[in-house]
Amino acid sequence: MILGFEVETLQTIEPTKRKRINNEKELREQLEKLQIEVGTNKVLRISLDKQLLIEEKLRKFVEQQLEEKDKKIISLKKKLKEKKGG
Repeated sequence: MILGFEVETLQTIEPTKRKRINNEKELREQLEKLQIEVGTNKVLRISLDKQLLIEEKLRKFVEQQLEEKDKKIISLKKKLKEKKGG
């Protein structure tokens, strides 16, 4: 009976080892995929941050241009008013 017990124990242990090995392989594959995804996300985040900085600078530039145009319009309106009045 001792042999029968040992054989059963080995047969029970062997599939468990295989499952662990398969699970470890799956976990490693998942880990690699997640690391790649995280790396990709970091690259995308950095790219988006750069894009936001560029857009912010462009927005400020356009606002300055609008302010200058508004000042010019106000100045021209004053000159026109002076010519009409004077």
